[in-house]
Amino acid sequence: MKILFVCRANVTRSQMAAALFNKNAQGGHTTVSAGTFVTDENGNSMDGHMLKETPASTYIFTCMEEEGINIQENTRQQVTPELVANADTVIALVPQETCPDFMRNSPKTVYWNVEDVTNVSLEEFKKVRERIRPLVAQFIESL
Repeated sequence: MKILFVCRANVTRSQMAAALFNKNAQGGHTTVSAGTFVTDENGNSMDGHMLKETPASTYIFTCMEEEGINIQENTRQQVTPELVANADTVIALVPQETCPDFMRNSPKTVYWNVEDVTNVSLEEFKKVRERIRPLVAQFIESL
């Protein structure tokens, strides 16, 4: 099964969800992480850039290293119609109204209510991780 996790900037929520899924799911699954708006603060595309090149990502590394997961080499990716078409399940960690039509109209898309990091702090990243963890575990159990 191919699972596509999508958040806004492809820095935090979808990266965490994919990493937790990969760590805890039994083999035979492929995950892809993408974002609906993968840009820098000036609006320039960050598609294909390594996560470690994103200034706000320092806390996510610490947060995920606590789980024994290193995501520093992950790349950021803009969600595309092809990514959605090639996935068996699309898990959106963003509000439905913020998704592009091709994702919003796909019967494969499932929405998880996970708010984005509001304060850039390690504690805030941990809160997001702890919100995502049980959702990933429930999804794995449903497979």
